[in-house]
Amino acid sequence: MVKFLWCLWLGVFIVCSGARIRLKRAATDNLHGTTITGYYVTVKLGNPPQELNVIVDTGSSNFAVAGGPNPVISNFYNKSSSNTSVDTGVRSVKVDYTEGWWMGDVVSDVLSVPSAQLDTSVRVPVADITNSNKFFVNGSNWVGILGLAYSDLVLPKGNGLKSVMHEITHQTSTPDLLSMQLCSTSLQDATYGALLIGEIDLSLAAGPLYWTPIVKQWYYDIIVSGLKIGDKVVDIDCSDINYDRTIVDSGTTNLRFPQKVYDIILPIIKASVVRFYFDQDFYDGKTMFCTTDPAELYGEFPNITIYLPSTNENQTIELTIHSASIPQFTTMLDASKQSCYKFAIFPSAIGTVLGTVLMEEYYVVFNRINSSIGFALSACHKGSTIQVINKWINSTNCRYIPPTKPITYAAYVVLALFCICLLPLCFLLAFNYFRSKSTPCRPRESYDQLDDHHEVSH
Repeated sequence: MVKFLWCLWLGVFIVCSGARIRLKRAATDNLHGTTITGYYVTVKLGNPPQELNVIVDTGSSNFAVAGGPNPVISNFYNKSSSNTSVDTGVRSVKVDYTEGWWMGDVVSDVLSVPSAQLDTSVRVPVADITNSNKFFVNGSNWVGILGLAYSDLVLPKGNGLKSVMHEITHQTSTPDLLSMQLCSTSLQDATYGALLIGEIDLSLAAGPLYWTPIVKQWYYDIIVSGLKIGDKVVDIDCSDINYDRTIVDSGTTNLRFPQKVYDIILPIIKASVVRFYFDQDFYDGKTMFCTTDPAELYGEFPNITIYLPSTNENQTIELTIHSASIPQFTTMLDASKQSCYKFAIFPSAIGTVLGTVLMEEYYVVFNRINSSIGFALSACHKGSTIQVINKWINSTNCRYIPPTKPITYAAYVVLALFCICLLPLCFLLAFNYFRSKSTPCRPRESYDQLDDHHEVSH
């Protein structure tokens, strides 16, 4: 009965959004890689098609692939071999990331992602990377990045370039949404998962979807209305958590918070760790903790609870990141058979980033039609929890509002002074107008007579 009601509710969702929905697997796992180096999908680019592995990134909007040989990658996109490649005239685009950057010219070519249910070729802008620094990762098996966010993030600005998702939904009948299941455990370095474009696959979820609104369409920008570390509610203004944005980003490995928030939660986390001593270098991500018994880390760190406003009135969504996900598996030392872990929480200079540490716990649907993001328990992760609290948190006050710039204040002051100076003039004009209206006027014939008399007198 519960499953029937769940499917019925999702059926209403389909009617409203036009999404395609499946009750069984639409495809085999099409995401691969490692937790640290990222999740990638195989795409077909150009004609004849060139198969390339690219990272799936909901935190950016440019589509870019290696345009030539590089010591750390195995293949690249050869635009001269594609008879559908068209020069756009956009040169030397540079995109910077938290670490690393790439540069290249933009061409237009046809793209398909059959494993993600995008069988139809779509013409999209693609940057042909000719120069980069710390962007490609040795042994990662990917040669580019597929940005899946909104067109407002596409670089360079002012060239009329649109995002891949924009082109897909405008050139095909594909509904404007995508869904992702990211799967990894602390006992394995090989990740897997699924990316679906325009579809929701119920077999990837272990429960209903709960929806939170997207507050700005550039990144997938949402609101966090509160935090809890273990059993301790973090005492901080929620607007500080969302300073200056909160994004859901499959291209970021870690969980990141603004410095002010990080400085509050880190001591709480440290105080919760009792069986082991981790030095500051571990918390700064400079060193790893290695052990032959990963189970001994289970429960050592506290759970982290993130509160999101629901699209349903007077409800709040409670997402919990299991303690086992806080030390993130990094590598296996072959000689000693030890599993090594890094701390998964870091400060951020660009707001709160909910990366794969969170996304691996849930099946996530980016519903661009209704401007919302859905979270459901993931069928491949058994440790996470999700629930809805019948309590409303005033999330309106949680959204970061950029302060007015000084130049704007100056403009307001000048305008106010101008209005003050203009008031006396307006008063005088109005006074003279009404005064003239109140003075009786002689008939026009009198003036004619005076004129005649004036002429006669001469």
